[in-house]
Amino acid sequence: MKSSVIIRASLLSLLLVAFSPAQNSKPKAPTKEGNVWSLRGRLMGNPHDREAHKKLCNLLEQQNKFRMVAEERKAWLEDNPGDYFELISLITTAKIRLYDPEYALVAAKQFLSNVKSEDNDYAWTNDQIGTLLVERRRFTEAIPYLQTSVKVAPGVSDSWSHLSSAYIGTKQFDAAITATKKSLDLYPSSSSAHLLLGDALAGKGDLAAQETEYKAACNLGKGDALVRNVRASCFVSLAKLQIGLKEYADAEASGATALELNSTELSAYLVRARAMEAEDRAADATAERNKAEVAIKQVMANEKKPPDTTVPLAIFVLDYSLELIRLLEPAESRLTSFEKLMLAAAYFDVGRSADGEIEFRKSLEDPRSNTAQAHFSLAELFKDAGWTQKAMKEYGKAYEMDPENVTYRYEYESLRDKR
Repeated sequence: MKSSVIIRASLLSLLLVAFSPAQNSKPKAPTKEGNVWSLRGRLMGNPHDREAHKKLCNLLEQQNKFRMVAEERKAWLEDNPGDYFELISLITTAKIRLYDPEYALVAAKQFLSNVKSEDNDYAWTNDQIGTLLVERRRFTEAIPYLQTSVKVAPGVSDSWSHLSSAYIGTKQFDAAITATKKSLDLYPSSSSAHLLLGDALAGKGDLAAQETEYKAACNLGKGDALVRNVRASCFVSLAKLQIGLKEYADAEASGATALELNSTELSAYLVRARAMEAEDRAADATAERNKAEVAIKQVMANEKKPPDTTVPLAIFVLDYSLELIRLLEPAESRLTSFEKLMLAAAYFDVGRSADGEIEFRKSLEDPRSNTAQAHFSLAELFKDAGWTQKAMKEYGKAYEMDPENVTYRYEYESLRDKR
């Protein structure tokens, strides 16, 4: 099964934007602290007025004007070069609110040109750029930035891990192993670094060593209540690996340990069910899935989330495509457009790309789903499936519907120029 973390994040963002009541509500009225124009007037008189800048961004966020927030942050950086924390805020706005990481990349690269090469901010900005590129699966482009980051600031463990991720993405497994070991030298308790090292070793065909590293990640911080949830997640990763190695009893036990550490680690129920099913224990697997459904509903109830499509959305977020298909496919004729989007992503994830396209286009019949971000998400799925022409067409639709989104333009023009 292909990894589709980036695509899944794109679709999840789409779902939350398209169906969130907050997006359909009226913008909040200006607060007593001042309206947009008075705050902009203050900034015109003094472009270094941090208080006015902060109030203006907060006010625009209250009104859901996130593109304007990004533009205000960008303008602040032009007038106040070197404000690294403002760059982080801009990246967050672009990635989370606009789903426009290319906008964040352009801003980060501009920021980089104003920072001295020996400063820590220079290293950190290179790391931010490299990480953004890794998230967009542009691994080759990311490597020089990440190499610069660890050269300028070699004592940052996370930067070495980010470099390792880029090396794994380009199948440079020896280099990835070296980078991850550097990360572990600096921070031996990094569970994510152990998982990365395991993935790099697996790339060289050493699956036993991968399992050893996954187990090492699971055993970090025993007795430390603060890392129980992290350890639970590691045990789920180990269980998935053990299923791939046909170590079903061990996978079931790893899932149980995850639940002992964190009773809300919902994916542990599903991985245990998969292990039971592999051993032809259908009744046990069904019982485990029922436990998962009860647990998911309870978690959502505690968080006061709406009941509609709660279970499939939780499974979608957990990245269990086979479980999602098993749940939604029998009810295909009764699915909401919300659920059709999730089913479409699951189809693509398991290689049923034709079914995925059909289901996705059905979801677009709902006006709330027929958005620029929906077409962008479909383009991402097409691109991942190797359907370049279809991907370019959908990127083009997304760009036509939202010409301000730098990512849509970049992806469309990149494929167009390769024709």
